[in-house]
Amino acid sequence: MQPGGPLQYVCGMPPKKAAEPVEEEGEPKEEEEVEPEEPEIHKKCFRVGTQTYYGDCKLGYGARKGTFVRHGYGRQVNAAVTPAGYKFSATITAYETSVMGVYEGNWEDDVMSGQGVYSWSDGSSYDGAFVNGKMHGPGRFMWPDGSTYEGTWHSGQMTGHGRLDYRFDGNFHQGRFQRDAFQKQDGKWVDVWQQTRGIERKQILNHDTQATPFVKRCACGEMYARSPQQRVLADQTARLGEAIAAAQKEGSIPFIIADESLKSCALKCLTATNLANHATQSVSIRMAAIAKRRKRDFNGMFHNAIQTSLQTGTLFTLVFEDDDEGCGLLAKEDDRWFDRQPSLTPPANPLPEQWQLLDFYHPNTFPPEILQPMLFNGRLMSKLFLPEHLREDAMGMNPAPADLPAPGGAPSADAPPTTPPADGGEPGEETEVRPPSANKGMSASDAAQAAAVLTPVGGVGLTGHVFELPDVPDPRSVGLRTVHHLRPAIVALSCLPSGIHDDEVSARVVERFKRHVPMHRTMLILMTHDSTTEPEHYN
Repeated sequence: MQPGGPLQYVCGMPPKKAAEPVEEEGEPKEEEEVEPEEPEIHKKCFRVGTQTYYGDCKLGYGARKGTFVRHGYGRQVNAAVTPAGYKFSATITAYETSVMGVYEGNWEDDVMSGQGVYSWSDGSSYDGAFVNGKMHGPGRFMWPDGSTYEGTWHSGQMTGHGRLDYRFDGNFHQGRFQRDAFQKQDGKWVDVWQQTRGIERKQILNHDTQATPFVKRCACGEMYARSPQQRVLADQTARLGEAIAAAQKEGSIPFIIADESLKSCALKCLTATNLANHATQSVSIRMAAIAKRRKRDFNGMFHNAIQTSLQTGTLFTLVFEDDDEGCGLLAKEDDRWFDRQPSLTPPANPLPEQWQLLDFYHPNTFPPEILQPMLFNGRLMSKLFLPEHLREDAMGMNPAPADLPAPGGAPSADAPPTTPPADGGEPGEETEVRPPSANKGMSASDAAQAAAVLTPVGGVGLTGHVFELPDVPDPRSVGLRTVHHLRPAIVALSCLPSGIHDDEVSARVVERFKRHVPMHRTMLILMTHDSTTEPEHYN
């Protein structure tokens, strides 16, 4: 017989019949459990890293046996931690919990399906139908400025009949939409996301918007005292930090200026309290204007300061050297510009025209969204500035479908699954899933507990919950999703007369800066020597 050839009969005898396989006796196979059509619903609360779910669950079957599966009505909070400066130590970075998204509504077999509401941290929201984790069916999307689309969605895109209303100018479009676009009468298609993004920028840059910024007074005398009282200094630092945080929480830019009673530079006070670093995280508008006029790299000034601020969580400051001496230094370059002591009397000279912020905006180095931090941070625009090893959390800048959780509520790649174990825990009791930790200094469960914070219904963005992670160089190593929020501020080095009312403080600052800064985006913080209240009388 040739190798590989057909089987031949030998000596005219047929081949023997193959023996029938004999089944070995053993344990009978266990029949696979079948999931009931109407499963029993359990109320559960569980947390994985920075992700929390509370609501209805069912027991898992098959490959998911031994777990709970989100099924029914529930609320999921998708949070992250972000660097928050040096709140407790001059050398250890603190972190703040930020809520990036909240979904409240119906789930089906671990996927958002049915009616629900999703809120993003950029201020936008969707209220309507979901199918397989995507906006699908009738629903209403609202942008941060109040513009709305109400109509039909298909797989996360505006498709079908609907109406788009722009709050900015009152215009609207009603008719058929296709894949997030609508067709104008001239036949051209308009991308809805691109157009709304352009409108948002117009609103930010509109310096003609009527502005009467709120004024918050902060005593800062101990920040430059030769022998400061440590208790008083700590209290003043905390109150100044709270005022800045309040502005940031409202989505405003802190505009910091001093009055005559403060016998120091406002910028140096911020650095002395570890709220900012004027040497590495500040941009002098005067110096940027000189560099631009001389055709040098002024864009790099903004980019480098923003990058450093993102990594530390301390303030990124735009500095106007608008005291009388500073306004006269239109040609003098000085790398140590921040060492100059500004005049301690109110200015008499106007701001130079070349100091207008409109002259410095650039989509990659100083985007206008920086002056509306809720947009910049909520859409994770920090990816434009972060080094590669910190950009793993960066998502698409589209504020709608791209930021929704993956089907099934799956977390990002650096976080563990959210399906909780079905062992122990009474109904409604919190269960914590403990992912493995590669860090020896702090366990994943301890890190999750440190970052945990109660979130108001619908609340998104920075929470004010600040904490440290001792011996943890990277929160991702203990299962915490990490993002980088920018905390911008504007600092004026001129000063105001002492003893004037808040209305006049606001009016004077707006009148001086209205052509240079979008004052409708700001909240004023008045640094004084020791006064925190508005004067009763002013002559």
